[in-house]
Parts: sequence; structure tokens; C-alpha cells
Amino acid sequence: MTLEKELILRLNVGHNTVIRDVQLWREFEDGDGQIAVKNCLAEVVGMVNIDKLPFWLNRGQRYQCFTTSETSVNYFRAKLMRQRHRNRGIVCKVTGSQVLTKEQFEYFLFYKRLKTDINASFEIESMVLHLSTKHELDKKLIPLSADELQSVVPSNAGATMSIESILEKNKRQRILKSNSLNKQVLLNDQQQQFMSLLSQCILSGLRLRGVHRTQHEKLYKMTYKASEFAFRDELRETEPISFESIQDCVETLLKLFTKT
Repeated sequence: MTLEKELILRLNVGHNTVIRDVQLWREFEDGDGQIAVKNCLAEVVGMVNIDKLPFWLNRGQRYQCFTTSETSVNYFRAKLMRQRHRNRGIVCKVTGSQVLTKEQFEYFLFYKRLKTDINASFEIESMVLHLSTKHELDKKLIPLSADELQSVVPSNAGATMSIESILEKNKRQRILKSNSLNKQVLLNDQQQQFMSLLSQCILSGLRLRGVHRTQHEKLYKMTYKASEFAFRDELRETEPISFESIQDCVETLLKLFTKT
């Protein structure tokens, strides 16, 4: 048996981040000949407890994971190698490939395994997951009539979602969370830029007017607070506030406060 590379994944982990060169290796018989390395795209759809996988989940080929990418190493170290991630697994769905079919590879599960060598260190492994058994079971379910459904299922009970629905819901939640975080970052950046420009405009205006030092701090605070209030609506948006707008506002306020 020889260990050969079979797959190279590009893995979308969310937040507009794609890690590359996730290599999946497995053992082949010595007489299997040259192994053609395949490339495919996948995306993270959720985290699971590997000790609580459902019985209808078909577990296929197992792989050892390698990479030359420092980013990929850091990702798996952060997501799987910490003590609190003892039983965590990362479920990834294959989203694109020119050579793989859904019957061959539907989902991958990444998890850590304790090596059996003398170092007793952990390594990352991957396992192919199939939903074929679940699909077969779903086909054999007999739909209940409306009366039967009413008698069996409480009126306030929600419908059981399939794993595809759950994964899709998780994906939507991650996208919404990512968009929310990105917007918050943009808002923070804009506020920092606004504060810097506002401070510059106020200090310049006070110097030009030759304001006495005893009045300097009081005028600065009053102008700053009034300007913040004037731009309160703009500060809730991600669109940057122009320097000219800030300068016009500060000049108007200083003219009012200093009567110059």
C-alpha cells in the first residue's frame, strides 16, 4: 500500500475567504498505477459533533490531509486543534468539479485524529459523507393525510427539516453574520476617519481665529459635539463623509460661537 494524493480542494470558509491547497491523500494498492490528481471546489456548511452523526449518514473513503499553505494550516489549527474542539468536525459541501460526480463526493467531514506513532500528536483527516441512505429512507416514507397528521403531530410542532434545509439555513445565517460584521467594520472605519477630519478642521479654525487658550478647550468641545449631532444620520451609513462637508459645518459653528 502506498499513500498517494488524490484530491486538491479550494475551500470557501466564509467571510469571503478561500483557503487553497487542501490536499487529500489515501492509500492505494501498489498495482493501481498512476493516480490522477483531481481538483474541486468546496465550501464549509457547518460544524458538527463527530460522536453524534446520524445512523443514515454513509461514511465513505477516508483521507489524510496535507497542505503547503500556511493559511490552511492556521485555519484547521484554529477550528479543530484547540482543547474545546475535542469532538468537532467541519462539514464541507462539494460545489464544483469537472471530474467528480455527486454520487462520488457529496460532503467531506474534516476532523482531528490522534496519531499512533511515538509522538502521539494530532493530524487532520477527512471522510467522504453520502446521503444516499437518507434519500432512500425518505422515498419510503408514506405521507399522512391531513386528519392523520393533525392527530399525530401537535399543532404547535414545527416540521422536521431535512439536513439540506438545515445546512442551507446555516449558510444563510453565516452570510448574514458576515455582512453584518463587514458593515460594522466599515462604520467603525468611517467614524474614525470622521473624528480625525473633524478634529483637524476644528483646531485649524480655532488657530485661524486666534482664540484665547482659556476658551480653546470649551469651544473645541462645543464644536465637536455640535458637528457630531449635525452628521448623526450620515454616521449611521457606510458612505464616507467628505472633508468639504465637515469643514463647512465647522466653519458655520465657529462663526456662530465666536461671532467672527
